[in-house]
Amino acid sequence: MDKYPIWQDGPTKPEQKVRVVGEDIVQPQQDEALTTAELEAVKDRLTKARTQLMLDKPFLGNLVLRLPLIAADSWCRTSATDAKSFYYNPEFIDSLNNHQIKFILIHEALHCALTHFARRGNRTKHKWDLACDFAINPLLVKEGFHPPIDVPIFRQYEGMIAEEIYPMIDDNLDQEPMDQHLYDDQANDDSKSSDGGMREDDLQKEQEQQ
Repeated sequence: MDKYPIWQDGPTKPEQKVRVVGEDIVQPQQDEALTTAELEAVKDRLTKARTQLMLDKPFLGNLVLRLPLIAADSWCRTSATDAKSFYYNPEFIDSLNNHQIKFILIHEALHCALTHFARRGNRTKHKWDLACDFAINPLLVKEGFHPPIDVPIFRQYEGMIAEEIYPMIDDNLDQEPMDQHLYDDQANDDSKSSDGGMREDDLQKEQEQQ
């Protein structure tokens, strides 16, 4: 039996449509705008999830706590980061269960901790964004976190860094990143050419020592 039941096999072809089947998946079913009380409840769920991460996964939880929580339903479709804050669409977060919320929180925090904004160089933004997502998500699944539905998880990228994944992605892949990487839109040329700091393989070693 597969160790990770939501892994997806096969190359990332342009015509491929990825659908992740995980546990306790909740489909978004929002027809009306959330009330003020509901918006507060969503933020409270995010706050509680961060606290639980600090208790259960201190290293990852500490990364998550560094990003202030900011609701941004006017432009954010799921979640986003500019390497300074965690932006979220309240209706999207409201559609998730607690496991999936933790996945989203850590996903954004790792974009920052792994300095994805400083490692793109001259690579194409869209393809680089996908490579970063494809590098992060297997790490989170291996740690036992549950992704939201339709989040791509590919077995062949486990243990690889974004720079290694990038050339393996088809240039015409019709796939959108699961979130919005705002830091890359605002980064200057110097930051884009930097080697950055911690990488995915460094993080994996850190987690193995916990």
